[in-house]
Order: sequence, then structure tokens, then C-alpha cells
Amino acid sequence: MKKKKGVIYVRVSTTKDEQKTSLEIQEQALKSICEQKNIELLDRVYHDKSSGTRIRKRKGFIEMLYDAGIDFTIRHDKSTDDFIPSKIRKPQFDYIIVKDIFRFGRNSNEAMVVLQELKKIGVTVYFVNSGVDTLADDYKFRVELLFSIAENESHNTSRRIRFSKRNQAKQGKYSPARLPYGYERVVNKDGETEIAIKEEEAEIVRYIYARYKEDGGHTLSQYLNENNVPTQLGRKWTGDKIHRIVSNEAYYGSPIVQKWTKDDVTDINFKKAAKSRQIQLFDVLPAIVTKEQFDELQIIKKQRTNVSTKKGQNKSKKDIFFEKVYCQECGARFVRHSGDNQKVFYMCQTRRKLSVKGCSCKGIAYNNLVKYVNLVDIENKVPSFFDLIYRQLKEIITTVMNEISEIENEFNQKLEVIDNDIQSITRSFLSANPEMQVALNNMMSELTVKKNELLQQRNNISLKEFNDLLQQLEKRKSTLEQTYQNKEHTFEDKLNFVDKIYVSTSQVEVNIKGMVYVDEMKRFNELAQGTKYSIPIEKGLFKTNPVKTVVFDR
Repeated sequence: MKKKKGVIYVRVSTTKDEQKTSLEIQEQALKSICEQKNIELLDRVYHDKSSGTRIRKRKGFIEMLYDAGIDFTIRHDKSTDDFIPSKIRKPQFDYIIVKDIFRFGRNSNEAMVVLQELKKIGVTVYFVNSGVDTLADDYKFRVELLFSIAENESHNTSRRIRFSKRNQAKQGKYSPARLPYGYERVVNKDGETEIAIKEEEAEIVRYIYARYKEDGGHTLSQYLNENNVPTQLGRKWTGDKIHRIVSNEAYYGSPIVQKWTKDDVTDINFKKAAKSRQIQLFDVLPAIVTKEQFDELQIIKKQRTNVSTKKGQNKSKKDIFFEKVYCQECGARFVRHSGDNQKVFYMCQTRRKLSVKGCSCKGIAYNNLVKYVNLVDIENKVPSFFDLIYRQLKEIITTVMNEISEIENEFNQKLEVIDNDIQSITRSFLSANPEMQVALNNMMSELTVKKNELLQQRNNISLKEFNDLLQQLEKRKSTLEQTYQNKEHTFEDKLNFVDKIYVSTSQVEVNIKGMVYVDEMKRFNELAQGTKYSIPIEKGLFKTNPVKTVVFDR
């Protein structure tokens, strides 16, 4: 029987010395496994010293795929890259020996594509730690299960790292993986590492801030490239890179951290974090420019955006009837529309898309909506009643703000329990009979749903969001007090009390909020969901009064 040929693949995440030792240990262990399985080990080792999230960043892995007869092509649409068997080259080996699933790849979708293409051309991948290889008929199921275990452990690690970084940020500690252009790490006279201004780059930053008002990003990038000034990574300047420098608060000494996030280390792309999760650290860096210079350029950027490109504007949110008008006949929202004569009216979204076949409800003019709102009478409530609600609502918001760290810890503890349960179920799955596997799968699905709900609830617990709600509450109180002092209510007063307007072909129904702080209560419950602080709006003092409905014939 012809002896099978094999190669080994090893990977570590960083280039630190201790990781180099790990590479050597992995290599020796895998060579020993090849001898035990009677695999002829070729005189080559493929290795990488980088993250396993994207294959495109791993030269050793790509070289191994080439020798295995797989052509690799990068896609630029953020989807999985292409791995296609070569029509010319044949595999140079039969086996790839890897320590564990995550050494092969951290992104399960990408790794599964590679495993399937390798199997098609007769190359088997063997994962030593789990004893699983792609020869088995059920290898997909087993490998996906291994990824489930590994990704769950990775998720736990990610959560601990994010929690640690967030706590560091809250304590005012600034230690990014890569410093902004214009800064460097130096060792001070006490032997401690600190962040200092890198003067040759700082001069470029000052030049950009000084000339941005007159030249703009495109002209500045051209000038720097023509004068052979490299970026931090030694590349060419672009208008986008200039804009990032004039938008970075770090340059006046107060960077914002936690701007970008990934749900897990296995995710391919970063996403912009909600502003409520971002933290600004004041005066933690030596300033290269002044706060006044930074603020001036933000105004200039905003003016250029609004005047020339119109980007960043959301006209619908400026519409006073936005998300207030609905179709009585099909339930769809009415949207603002301008006719040929610039007359503004609102029409049913269903009718707009599908014409009269979709919905028979006619549109309604903006002026008529204003008329019907003006015809509504607003009854004054007893001030002492809503003042009592205001004080209790303010108290509970303040309580949550004072205990926000404790609430986050409670969510993390609940998530840890669920993660442990998921790991336990996953490990039991392999040895379970078919009936038990069905039951375990159902349990896994329920736990996954519960985990996602808890993650969303934890992310809602934000000091900034509750502070914004508190300001909204104060503003509403001020508005209401002013409204009750008026003998006659203005259109704006009445519109503040409008909940929804339902339009049919023959009638217009205006619903008036019966509870003066109901929006603030609903928002509080959205933020405090899953905690003991949720407000039972339908009970006691916070009970919503019946909505007043006024009907008009069209």
C-alpha cells in the first residue's frame, strides 16, 4: 500500500518570543502524530504568525493551498474570498495535519469552504486535538460542532477582553494597539513607556489643520504625495485619510475610544459602535493642535457636507409628521411626497409602491393634516398628578445611572451561565443518540435566542443613553408646564400630544396621548429591559390613560 504524504500547518497569533516557542512545540507534536499514523511527512512546514480571522492575511496558509492545488482570489465586497481547485496543478500531498480547528481558521464560513474544496481534490485535513478528519462521511457535522465549541470559547474571551478594555477606558487609561499618526511610544527616564509627540509627523498634522480650510482633503493629499510624505504605514495619502486626521479628537489630547467594535474575534469586519458605547478620555495625550482648531474644522466639514453634497441629511426626520400618519385601511405608514407643483402631501406606502391595486386609500395634503390637528381640543391635566409621575420617573432613572456598573456585571454573570450551558450541551452532542440530539439541538436554539436577547439588553445599559433620557424628561416637563400656562394651545402644543393619525378614504382619526410622560416611560423600559427596574406602565401611578380619539370627516 502506497504511503500517504502529509504536511503540517502551525499558527500563532503574534510574533512575541513566547509565541515562537509555541510554534516549535506545535511542530514537534504534529510530526510525532504523522509517525503514529504512518504518514510520510514532506520536508516542509507551513506556518503563520498572525490572527486566523482572515485567510488573505496568512501567507503560509495561502502557500499551502497553492501546493494543495487550490487557487486563491481576494474578493473586495467583504464576502468570503474565492477558493477554486486548479485545472493545472495537482495536490502535492494527501494530508494536512493541524493541531486544532482554530489553528486552521477562526472564521467558520471561510474555513468550511476551504475544507470542502480540499476534500473534492482528495486532500484530507486532520485535527489532532479532537481526532476529527475530513475523511468521515459526517465530517461537516463534526467540524461545525467543533467550530461551535471553539467560537463559544472565543466569544467568552472576547467579552472578557472588551469588558477589561472598557473598564480601562472608564479609568482614563489610553493604550491603543496602534497610536494615531503623529505619536510614538518612548521610554522615559524612569524606564516606563509613555506616549510622546513624534515631531516630524506632528508637523504634517499641524500643516493639515492649518491648510484644510483653504485646500480641503483632496488637494492636501495630492501635495503630500507629490512631496513624498508617506502615511503612518508608508502608503499614499488620500482625501479620506486627511478627513480622518481632522476628525480625530486625539490631536487636541482627548481621544474617543471604543469607536469600532466586533461582536466576536471571529468576525471579519468591524462595525461602528453606538455613540452611547464610546468613551472620551480627556487630556490623556500631549496636544498637537488646540481644541479651538479642531472645533473650527468640524464646522467647516459640516458646512461643506450640507452645502455641496447634501450627505448626512435625513430629511424625513425633519418632517413634523414623520412616523405619525398611518393608513386606516392597510396599516402602512404615510410618507411625505412633493407633487409637480411642489405641493406637499402624504400618501400610503402600499399605494405608492403598488398603486390602487395595493391600497385604495387616497393621499392627504399637508395643510389638511395641520387643519385637523388644530381642530383638536387638549384637556389640561391636574399639574400635581403629572408632577408626581415626573418625580418618580426621574428618581428611578437616577437610581439606574448610579448602579449601572452593577447592572452590567449582573448581565455578564447571566451570559456566563448560558455560555457554560451551551458548552455542556455541545460536548454532550457527539455521544448522544439521535433522539437526544434533537432534544439537545432544541435546548441549544432556546439558549442561543436567550443569549442574544441578553446581549442586546446589556448593550442598552448605557450611561449616556440614560443621561439623554433624563434631559428628554426635563425638556418634556418644561414644555408641559409652558403648555398648561397657555390659555389657548398652539399647533406645536397640540402636535406634542398627538400619538398617531389614521387616514382612510372618508375619515381622519387623530389619537391624543392620554399619558403625558408615556414616551419617556417606553424609552426607559427599552433601555432597562431585563433588569428589575422596568416600569409596569399598565399598573399603579404609571398606568397609561385611555388614548383620546377625535374623528373628522374628510
